[in-house]
Amino acid sequence: MSEIDINNEFYKFGKNIQIVAGCTILSIIPYVSFLAGFGQLIFIFLALGNIKNVIFKTNNRFLYEFRSKFTSAFILRFFGMFFVYAGLIGFFSALIYAGLENALYVLIAVGLGFVLLLISGILEMGAWKNFKKYLEETKGTFPEEITTEAIEGSEKLQKGALMFVLGFLIVTLVVGTILQLIGYLKLAKFNQLGSSSTKDIQV
Repeated sequence: MSEIDINNEFYKFGKNIQIVAGCTILSIIPYVSFLAGFGQLIFIFLALGNIKNVIFKTNNRFLYEFRSKFTSAFILRFFGMFFVYAGLIGFFSALIYAGLENALYVLIAVGLGFVLLLISGILEMGAWKNFKKYLEETKGTFPEEITTEAIEGSEKLQKGALMFVLGFLIVTLVVGTILQLIGYLKLAKFNQLGSSSTKDIQV
């Protein structure tokens, strides 16, 4: 598109994030968690697509860093979870059929998975920090209430990412999920912008 309506892109961003929040709630239900996770993946990338359109229009460095770090974090998290779960399955299978000594070698994959998850969490924290900086830099572009909610949402998501980094404590996973949900719901306030406003961002 030749002209991007910035507020309309953030309106669509808010709608997509609202669905991500709904998928986050559904992901705690055992029988639908996989489908919810798949839906979350789709709408997160749709939301990142909205951000990409805004970047084309504004060339804002904070949004660029946000999208770059968040995308990298998401990819690393996917591979991290794969190595952890595949490694644990392989460990118990080897423990049964090949003995403890051989099974221990499989734990290398689990360790690699945790390293990737750690890096993913650190990158995601940085991503939300960049998004918050963008909102602070462009105050006045959006209604004050929406900006305030979005800044608070970014802070919640940054703390949520930290909780997931500390996921080995188990309870922090619960806290992280709650913070993540609250953060997404606050960012979803962008859907109140509607599609009629055409106010551009000043950079």
